Amino acid sequence: MDKLYHKTKSAESYQRNKINPDWLKSRQEYSSSRRRFKKSEAVQRFGGLCSNCGGEYPDAVFEFHHMKDEEKDITPAKLFLLKDETINNELDKCVMLCANCHRVEHIRLEYKAHNKRYD
Repeated sequence: MDKLYHKTKSAESYQRNKINPDWLKSRQEYSSSRRRFKKSEAVQRFGGLCSNCGGEYPDAVFEFHHMKDEEKDITPAKLFLLKDETINNELDKCVMLCANCHRVEHIRLEYKAHNKRYD
């Protein structure tokens, strides 16, 4: 697809949202609730506990850590926007950690993004 197509679609979307802001708000609410539901299902799949500290937390606290970074096909931040089959395939490569344990794990592994922050 060419740039003109995308530019036209973008302009159409902008006009639709400008004319009907309620549509945009309802679409955003639907998307957010769908992502939360899919994450909740994933948390339950992993037993609802951090695999490192064993803590039980609200779903929002949990993150999915790839055991082998080179096997990561999809970043977990975008994962719950996709089809269930794709989500399950990616989660098979992960462990579920609470946010704190996930940060500690990345520092322990000398994750390159964290090294940039501390240099």
